[in-house]
Amino acid sequence: MFERFTRETRNLVMRAVEQAASLHHERVGTGHILMAMFADAGGPTGSALNQIGSSFDEARRALQEVSSPSASGFDDLNAQALRELGIDLEEIRETVEDAFGAGALDRVARPQPTRRFTDAAKQATFLAFKGAKQLRHRRMDSRHLLLALLDQPGQTAAQLVLDRLGADRSQLRTRLMESLQV
Repeated sequence: MFERFTRETRNLVMRAVEQAASLHHERVGTGHILMAMFADAGGPTGSALNQIGSSFDEARRALQEVSSPSASGFDDLNAQALRELGIDLEEIRETVEDAFGAGALDRVARPQPTRRFTDAAKQATFLAFKGAKQLRHRRMDSRHLLLALLDQPGQTAAQLVLDRLGADRSQLRTRLMESLQV
């Protein structure tokens, strides 16, 4: 399937992997793909996303908000279980940061994992390929992928980010479809 991607789309997927790495996320999801699109301001999807009036930095913050389980790195259930044992994660974080500096726990050296794509990201890629085929396009570009992110069933990280930014997904979809009909 990747042989049908345009060079621009292949580069976008590689930038999505970089976005996941920069956020210390082990898997590449729909939000990382969206971030790669925002980062490419001059590309077709970057231009479309810039029209919603949000910046890359705003989108990155929104992704961190929707994808971060908590400031401690634990989800609420695990944090609650530790609290019940008398372990206060925020107190531990404060103690470590007092000793080693702000963000010390965020800088932990970790081996570079091979980042796999989430099921939602894989589904978006498949839907983009399918959408390109339905439009009788021989190659899949980033606009097909953004359409797939918009139309994906369920509530994906990319959709949550767009909603948090106040994007009109319907209007964005219409603009993308118009640009693909040329």
